[in-house]
Amino acid sequence: MARIIRYREAGLVGYDEGLALQQEIHAEVLAGGTPTLLSLEHPPVYTLGRREAPDRFKQERPGDIPVVKTDRGGEITYHGPGQAVVYVFLRLEPWRLTLPKLVEAIEQSIIDLAASYGITAERKEGWRGVFVGPQKLASIGLSVHRDVTMHGLALNVSNDLTPFHHIHPCGLPIEMCSLQSLGIEGLTRAEAGRRLAERLAELLKATLVD
Repeated sequence: MARIIRYREAGLVGYDEGLALQQEIHAEVLAGGTPTLLSLEHPPVYTLGRREAPDRFKQERPGDIPVVKTDRGGEITYHGPGQAVVYVFLRLEPWRLTLPKLVEAIEQSIIDLAASYGITAERKEGWRGVFVGPQKLASIGLSVHRDVTMHGLALNVSNDLTPFHHIHPCGLPIEMCSLQSLGIEGLTRAEAGRRLAERLAELLKATLVD
């Protein structure tokens, strides 16, 4: 039987609203529904992963950006308009996937997208996410509940990078970059999210449907 992944575009969604939507889709997939890739962007928000880090903020954080605790993997990151967020919902066991293998496929989809614009992106041993030289371009944080994944990736497309200056992104002593800061102009968040979903579906040997 051919593998099918459903694609959903949600636009600009508040983080709490987006989490409720994630829980809704997770329940659908858990009940036997079609695996889904949800593409969206969030208003400015810092999110904390399951890992504890006492020095998440390296300087006083902007008072108007909320901080939300989540159950995804990883440490602190920032989401904001212009950042392509793609959440991944699928059962691992029927697809013969482990969580590390899924993360590798997500990373590869980002690397391939960057390459299509002439940017050499790569993994770094021991770190999750995708990097361009010493800077980090995309972050990945997943969780698994009853064999169905939640959360996903965040690729900096054209978002303001200033809020990252207040944190150690993903607990690392690094600076963040975006496709825009690397010279790619005119690529929208929605287009980047769609292209990432298409490539990830290909890597998982699946057909993406709307």
